Amino acid sequence: MKIEIEKLRIAVVKKLSTNFTAAQATQIAEVLLWADFSGNSTQGIIKLMGSTPLQDVVPKHEIIVERSTGIAALVNAGANPAPLACQQATDLVIEKAKTSGIGIVGVHNMFSSNGTQAFYANRIASQDFIGIVMSRPAAAVALDDVGVARVEFSVRRDGTPVLTRSVPTPNPAAPDNYP
Repeated sequence: MKIEIEKLRIAVVKKLSTNFTAAQATQIAEVLLWADFSGNSTQGIIKLMGSTPLQDVVPKHEIIVERSTGIAALVNAGANPAPLACQQATDLVIEKAKTSGIGIVGVHNMFSSNGTQAFYANRIASQDFIGIVMSRPAAAVALDDVGVARVEFSVRRDGTPVLTRSVPTPNPAAPDNYP
């Protein structure tokens, strides 16, 4: 089956609009489609299927900034989907970096994985900053190499991507990581 990209985007936003505003649904769809078009299909629109699809998520509360300083912030996602919370955190880290030259933002209490981390690193890099995004698996993830922490790096020069890399870090609890 073939579908035009814009028609797919509209369909995904419509599906997500059940529990989210049009703006929020658009932000989530942007991450999901970027993942699919980047070859990371496990973090794309497949997240609209399964036992807990993103469109069925009912957040506990709005995304809030719990603490903030000149260069750092802590965001409580309120059980919102990670692709939405991480986009808002990315906007915040860019704002802090523009003001202070550096920005550090932590996010907790998200529903689902953050999706494709390179998306957020590239957004930071598109503002001529070095984007570094890190995560760890949720406590509920089985202790094997699937639940690895990741670090994404993205650097641009004059608006052109110079480097984007994903570096998995081994799960220290995985049996193969012990002598």
